[in-house]
Amino acid sequence: MKTRSALTVAFVLCAPCLFAVQPSKRDFAANGTVTLSYPNGDRLQVLRDGTETWTYAKGGGSRESGSSAPEPTPPALPEAQLKRWAEGVSGSLMAAIESLFADNKAALQRYKAYEANKPMTQMIDMRANLLYNLTRDH
Repeated sequence: MKTRSALTVAFVLCAPCLFAVQPSKRDFAANGTVTLSYPNGDRLQVLRDGTETWTYAKGGGSRESGSSAPEPTPPALPEAQLKRWAEGVSGSLMAAIESLFADNKAALQRYKAYEANKPMTQMIDMRANLLYNLTRDH
């Protein structure tokens, strides 16, 4: 799975891009695939392993294989402080995901089922990666 630092995710979410074309539809499949559809008919699918497949409305497409990285290691904090930190980060990431899926409640429910029963640090990593993929411009 491609991993992104929190700084990368923050930059992607906050950096204004005047000429970028934002997706007109975002979807999440039960198998972990993110699909972004753009106004011009192009489509991007990002598989759980990070493999990206572009399908262009005018024909053709491209595919790029994903890379993997080890799970992130949470900071060494006292247990109670670590738990508060993780819950805060996790909640903030979920709020951003919910806003991006505001018009696709079914996709949001599929994502929540997909991450259910995962350890908190893994959920944070998954949410950060999902946000990166959902906010990709064309």
